[in-house]
Parts: sequence; structure tokens; C-alpha cells
Amino acid sequence: MSFHPTQERVFGAITSLLEDHEMATIAMSRLAQAAGLSRQALYLHFGSRSNLFVQYARHIDEKHGIAEELAPLRSANSGVEALAALAKFWASYTPKVYRVAWSVEKLRGVDEDSAEAWQDRTDARSEGNRILVQRLAAEGVLAEHWTVETATDWLYALTSFANWGYLAEDRGWSAAEVERHLRFLLHRTLLRNEMLSTEATVRGDGTD
Repeated sequence: MSFHPTQERVFGAITSLLEDHEMATIAMSRLAQAAGLSRQALYLHFGSRSNLFVQYARHIDEKHGIAEELAPLRSANSGVEALAALAKFWASYTPKVYRVAWSVEKLRGVDEDSAEAWQDRTDARSEGNRILVQRLAAEGVLAEHWTVETATDWLYALTSFANWGYLAEDRGWSAAEVERHLRFLLHRTLLRNEMLSTEATVRGDGTD
């Protein structure tokens, strides 16, 4: 996705403002001033404040190379291997986008624009999780007590920004610790018992 130079300038202004402000408190007039634009120009480029938030979140993903980060997950040879790739992605990529993503997520109940931006990200994450769970089910390795729907919900909950924030920000876990324990938990809770040799679970490759 490519952005207009003016949009890029606005994104830079948002990044600067987020150092001292929550996203929901950033008014369009204040943002326009920070970006050196008129308020009308801001609306011309984005249409609405909610769309601006959505586009900014996508800009952050593009800036940090989300497509490249997701490549190992998408090219995994099996669903079990994809679970390990997801744990690695979550542990390494979340720190890069945590501040923006969490500010949007925690404000969704009190700010309509944040809610729309959050929903855009939620839909994308949920769809990716569903595809992974459907692959596990198709390969016959999804534990019997799960449906695709409930397993997708569980996967989404485990990889929430709130969980990462508590473990890494509040408790000081390293990315390696987060990845290792998440991978173990994903395997233990989502896979059929016969897939759970201890060594395979820790390595995340599904082999003995």
C-alpha cells in the first residue's frame, strides 16, 4: 500500500503527538496544526477521523514490514509449524506496534473513531487466525473439543495486546520467553493429544 506524501506527513505528526497523548484525545484541528495543514485538507485526504486512524494503523504495519514478518507463517509446511511461526511473529512484531495498537484497542468503548480502527484490525487478525485454525482442522490435528469458531476465539484471546503488555511491559518478559511459552500453550491447548510429545511441543515442529 502506498500513501500520498501529505498522508505520510500526517502520520509523522500522529507519531509525535502519541508521545504525550492518547490517540482518542488527538483532535483533527490539533493534528492539522502539527502537520502544517488546514483542517479541511486533513479531511480531504482521509475523509474522516476514523478512517485516518485505520490508515495510520496500516501505515505502521507497512513501516514495520508486516508482510515479510508474516511470510514464515504463510509458507509453513503444516498447521503445527504455522502455530510455531505465529508465536514467533507475535513475540517479535507486537513490540513494534504495541503502543499504537493498544491505545486504539483500550479506547474502543469510549471513542467511536478508535472503535472503528480497532474493528478494522480485529477483522484482519480474526481472519488470519481462522485460516490457521481451519488448516489445523483440515489436517486432523485440532483437538476434538474445539470447533473452528471457538478455537479461533481462543487463539485471538491468547495473542491479545493486553496479554503481551502484561507479560513484556509489566512483568519484563523477553521476546524469547514470550515466544517459547506461547508456543507451548498453543500446542497444549489446540492440538490433539497424539501430537503432544514434549520435545515436539517445545520445538513446535510436530516431529518426535
